[in-house]
Amino acid sequence: MNQLVGIETFELKEEVSENDLMLLPTQDLVKYENEPVVCEAAAPRRFSVPLSDSDLQERILKAIPKKTRNNNKWALGVWVAWTLERNLYQETITDGGNAIPSDPNLLSNELLNYWMAHFIQECRRVDTSPYPPNSLVQLASGIQRYLRTDCNRNDVSLFEKDSSTFAFFRKCLDSRMKEITNNGIGTNVKRADPILTTDEEAMWDSGVFNCNTSNGLTNIVFFYNCKLFGFRALDEHKQLDASQFRISVDTIGNKLLHYTGRLCKNVQGGLNNRNVDVKLRKVTQQTQDA
Repeated sequence: MNQLVGIETFELKEEVSENDLMLLPTQDLVKYENEPVVCEAAAPRRFSVPLSDSDLQERILKAIPKKTRNNNKWALGVWVAWTLERNLYQETITDGGNAIPSDPNLLSNELLNYWMAHFIQECRRVDTSPYPPNSLVQLASGIQRYLRTDCNRNDVSLFEKDSSTFAFFRKCLDSRMKEITNNGIGTNVKRADPILTTDEEAMWDSGVFNCNTSNGLTNIVFFYNCKLFGFRALDEHKQLDASQFRISVDTIGNKLLHYTGRLCKNVQGGLNNRNVDVKLRKVTQQTQDA
């Protein structure tokens, strides 16, 4: 019979229950002489450790793109500024019965529908100029995302056409967008000018692209990542990893550079993007194939 070692004093009992064993703080240190130590705690686990509710909520918030979080913060900031000024008017108490809360989550859906309609009609930029139509939609979308994500108000659907809950808000938004467009605001969309072949050649000739300097090499990598692989957002450059590139050789001996994208502005990899593929690009020595 093997002799127990590792425990100097051990009270022997005729009948030992599982609860008795659990009370032994050194139970996982018990070993038999001449036998390997077996520790259940060290066994590999198949599943992750248990997560608390706060951990889950933190992961949900981290999954929201940074630009979207900033948009939500901007929209709430405009709402707060509007409520502070709107509450100075006697009409606010007369119309709504109470001051408008700076947190839209404190409003019922009925009051949210009412005050969001006023907000979208009355909000202005800091310089008092009107917001363009797209900015109005972004304001409302930011507030809706805040209510859904941070406040778990999944019943808030400001833009759902078949829902009558926020029909008044949608009519006010629609009329405001038409009014602004009719005044010529937001009709001229700013776009970056395309880079022509002559521009690219000029950057090589001027030394902006230079394989012999660190700055010149950085400019080359940045430019051709955009041109050949379709990089758009800054995060695609910052989070670029060598494992995303692969080199192969075709049947006639030409080398091919393969690029596989990851998360980006239009590919978030979540439930709504499960049918959207990441970027796949292939560049040969002589031609490029997108």
